[in-house]
Amino acid sequence: MNVSPRYTVLGDGRWARVLVDVLAQMDRRATTVAAVRQRSGEDDDAYRKRLRDSLAEAGDIVWVSVPPGPQSVVMVEAALDAGQHVIVEKPWPASPAQSSRLETRATNLGLRCAVHFQYPFLDAVQSLRQCVGDGAGLVLSGQFTIARASHNGIPASQNLGSHLLAIWRMVFPQSELGSMIVGYERENCRMLRLEGHEVSHIIDFTHNFEPIIQRFVAAFEAGGSTLAGLTLAAEIGGRAKCL
Repeated sequence: MNVSPRYTVLGDGRWARVLVDVLAQMDRRATTVAAVRQRSGEDDDAYRKRLRDSLAEAGDIVWVSVPPGPQSVVMVEAALDAGQHVIVEKPWPASPAQSSRLETRATNLGLRCAVHFQYPFLDAVQSLRQCVGDGAGLVLSGQFTIARASHNGIPASQNLGSHLLAIWRMVFPQSELGSMIVGYERENCRMLRLEGHEVSHIIDFTHNFEPIIQRFVAAFEAGGSTLAGLTLAAEIGGRAKCL
């Protein structure tokens, strides 16, 4: 991958603009592509080809930043067709079978795909990992509630709960899953608790000022193996629906 890869962000919403700003602060060239939704009467093959053609010379990494749905899978396929690495915003909507197929194709092309879970990069999470390892013998509980209403129609279980489950699966996979509280229009609270062996570890990340998106970007560009691939993200998404 280039020393300073070029990014193409698919989408033109608030979060897409946040990503472009973060990438610019990292001295990465980042552009947004709007009008990326499937047109009325446009079949999947034509849609995929149109996206592929728009991405072919656009950059090195495509960042899919649109509300999840069938178009997310087509966007990843088009990016791979164009020879681009791919980052996708959570929650990843594809099935495990679809996800495995896409990951296999990316690997065969020498490309990588990952879903953007940034909270595992919190200092407190990584420090706790050094202390308790993979969480074996402990119970992980959490809360992710926010005061505002949903602005994109994604259920809180998937939009917010997937963050908690990502920390569980990516950092403390051997811990037992305890209660998970998620919701909109409630008190702002982002918290994790690991308990067991007569100890209790609490991480409160309600207010975060750490550059965790930047850490994710650095790990992706370095080919880090600690990121969530599509198959793991599909598992996380499936579990999140049950919260």
